[in-house]
Amino acid sequence: MKKIISLLNALKTEKVTVTFAPVNPMMIKQAQNFFGFTFCSEYHWFLQTLGYLKVGRTKICGIDRTSIFASNCHSCIWETLKFRRCYSLSSQFTVIENCNNQWYFLLNHHNGKLYGFDALETRQGYLYQTALAVEHHHFFDYLVAVLENAQNPSSTG
Repeated sequence: MKKIISLLNALKTEKVTVTFAPVNPMMIKQAQNFFGFTFCSEYHWFLQTLGYLKVGRTKICGIDRTSIFASNCHSCIWETLKFRRCYSLSSQFTVIENCNNQWYFLLNHHNGKLYGFDALETRQGYLYQTALAVEHHHFFDYLVAVLENAQNPSSTG
């Protein structure tokens, strides 16, 4: 957590646009009730501390403090509902990042792992399960990678 806060503070001093808005615990509880499970602890911290995160061109989905059902580009509920309609997403996953409707990052709240989902492979007839690949074993690893990449955009992350 300290590394994430440190990276965010460093980005604020650079010419990188960083936007977030923490949400209150009641909104997190409402979102968990909607999904029917408890968010993994790292994502819960993210929501309570940041709410959602826009850093450079990357948008990490969370909760908008105006409404858990806000239909904007950083709503984990909105993105997850859209994804479930298109790809029959299993209920333990939420969409964390939508990369132009071609590549998605999905957080499994049962094991805390972050999966990449290649929508193009799925559209080409591959099975849903083959399109999933573990990208990060912890949400914080993903978050650190996003922040480090924003700090050094020429690196591969």
